[in-house]
Amino acid sequence: MRKFILIAAAVLFLPKSVFPQKKPAGTNWAFETYTSVSSCIEQPSLRYDAGTSISAGCLKITAGTGTDKINLNKAGDFSPQDIASFHKVRYGARINKNVNFLPLNIDLLAGTLSFSGTVSRLKNPVPSVPSALCRPITLTPGINPSLPSFTSAQKPFSAAISLAPSDKHSLMPRLQAAYIPDCEFILAADKSFSAGLFPKISLSVTAASLKYGTDASSSWFLSKKAFLKKNYAALGAEANFMAPAFRSSTAFGIYENPFGGVLPWVRTHNFLVLGDFMLGTSYFVSDPQTITSSGTVPSTKESISITPQYTFRLEKSAVAAGLTAHAARKRQSGKSGTEYAFFCTKAALSYKTRGLSSTLSQSTEISLENEEPALKNSVQCSVKKTFGSLYSGTSVSFAKKTSSSKLSASQSLSPKNSVLQRSTADFSITLAEEPEFECGISASFGSKSKNFRWTAKIALDYTVQLE
Repeated sequence: MRKFILIAAAVLFLPKSVFPQKKPAGTNWAFETYTSVSSCIEQPSLRYDAGTSISAGCLKITAGTGTDKINLNKAGDFSPQDIASFHKVRYGARINKNVNFLPLNIDLLAGTLSFSGTVSRLKNPVPSVPSALCRPITLTPGINPSLPSFTSAQKPFSAAISLAPSDKHSLMPRLQAAYIPDCEFILAADKSFSAGLFPKISLSVTAASLKYGTDASSSWFLSKKAFLKKNYAALGAEANFMAPAFRSSTAFGIYENPFGGVLPWVRTHNFLVLGDFMLGTSYFVSDPQTITSSGTVPSTKESISITPQYTFRLEKSAVAAGLTAHAARKRQSGKSGTEYAFFCTKAALSYKTRGLSSTLSQSTEISLENEEPALKNSVQCSVKKTFGSLYSGTSVSFAKKTSSSKLSASQSLSPKNSVLQRSTADFSITLAEEPEFECGISASFGSKSKNFRWTAKIALDYTVQLE
């Protein structure tokens, strides 16, 4: 893998005479900087993030630093190890270049990278409960490496490469590979094409060798001995079929089980679109003994969802109504083989017209994990309105669980063509055995020109226990 990356880097930096390209007109560079500071007043704490990004031609470099939340009351007791654990470093470089004579687009990345797509589903294959007003989805294939954002979590060094044909009619698939410390490897290939009634079809396969496990001697999730930390193989395959009135996405994965055998999971999403009517369905199932590539047992063994919705078109506006019904078999955490039923319903109504959009949604969850069912009801209302050069967003929500209730509200303002990009104020009141009040304000400032952009954010939080 290292030799492969070195060879790719050598190809990228060969003289331009080898790869003749058109010279871009004018300057082709950009500079971006970001700073964020947040603090809590009641229990003094501090968190900050900062970063810089520079783009020049086919090269982009990003670097940043930050901390986790630091309790300032204990600042005098911090050891060097504590300080090091708070500190986060993010960095990365990306080279994207077209090689005309092949013809290929080469994308080479290195640093504290993030990965999504199939590799994310291998680590957590369970789908979330669909929104009542969801839109048709398409599962993103491959590993999709990306440079770290200015606020991303701390991640280990990794390197990735992507080779994609410049000609979309080429028979060659896109090829991706990634190397992560501890000798972890990920390889992926995907291809999009059209056939028959489907204007677009995409197929992909991803193979990974990832390290996880524990050397502890105590029992683990499945009432079996803990398994050794080493590399385990995983394979994921996906197929997307897209047509004007129908869309289907199916993903399949298998894992090398630490206790022997190969265990699968399957998830599928299907959408039927007939004018203003849409019907969505989803299904997921995994083997009861499955252990994912993150070293965990999925909390959901099987789930099914159905989501009908309809949009009423008016002269200058639209009203959409939707409903989701979801049922699942889940596993109790820490209790081997113990299952329970989970049900969820969601309903939503939205209204959109020029400069105004509003949504009213309701959700009910029933969990049969214990002898008495756990019930959670929530209602949320949001309104977004544009007043000339000012954008305003307001939301209010109320959630009631079996043992607590929570009321939340937020207001945001985003003026256009102003140094102040966004300001937000929010508060919440939680009523439980120990009632709590929490509020916060934040403001984002910034400006951008053709080649320069800067952003600064400051936030203050206040939390107090009510008597």
